[in-house]
Amino acid sequence: IKVQYFTKASGTVDNVNKIAAATTSTSIKSPYGDQETSIESYKVNPSYFEKEKDGSLKYGKELREDISRKLPWWPGFVLVVAAIFAAGIFLASFLGRRLWWLGEGVIKRVPIVKEVYSSAKQVTDFIFGGSKEGREYSRVVAVEYPMSGVWCVGFQTGWGLAPLKEREGKVVVSVFIPCSPVPMSGFTVIVPEEKVVHLQMSFDEAIQYVVSCGVVTPQLLTTEEGMASEKHLETGVRVSSLPSKEEKTKKGEKGKEQ
Repeated sequence: IKVQYFTKASGTVDNVNKIAAATTSTSIKSPYGDQETSIESYKVNPSYFEKEKDGSLKYGKELREDISRKLPWWPGFVLVVAAIFAAGIFLASFLGRRLWWLGEGVIKRVPIVKEVYSSAKQVTDFIFGGSKEGREYSRVVAVEYPMSGVWCVGFQTGWGLAPLKEREGKVVVSVFIPCSPVPMSGFTVIVPEEKVVHLQMSFDEAIQYVVSCGVVTPQLLTTEEGMASEKHLETGVRVSSLPSKEEKTKKGEKGKEQ
């Protein structure tokens, strides 16, 4: 079986040969050492190996895309997860924390970047619990946005701006409305306090509600229709919390008779 090798630096083909079989394993001598390496080959269109006058591949991009489609996806996924896990363990250690602080110190000295980084860090700490003071201050609220009759769950983060308070002649509040399912992004709106509905919902419950796109609802705030739906999922029996049309008609007839 003919085998092609890819250089690690440039990604070009050193030995250009047609692959004679699809999904075939064989043992070969590696060009990077004396040890034998077991490889698996995949059938590739031979026309991809045509070369330009300068020796480069004419269809190098198409060749890489074709090979990437045929290679299994899971090794890369496992590698990424393992790398993130290892990075988390390292940064949780004493040495990792020291390096992180040093890196932050360098970033905070770079013009423009330091403003963006500081703002992003404050929002991240606020949402994911790094800032305890912010979490204690924030309240979970509901506001009409972007139009009347459409409600969004958000967090009261401040007391608006003085010019807007003077213009409206009433107390205004700042509300951060996170986007689903990624609460890291969202909108900041300033609305009159009287138009804000305060929800009996904890910060963590609100985050779960936003991330789950409304699927996970606190038990105390679940509507009758929601409870009926959950009961239907648990028992398999359809339970309607609202009166049917027939029940409404019967009640209307009884009312007329009375």
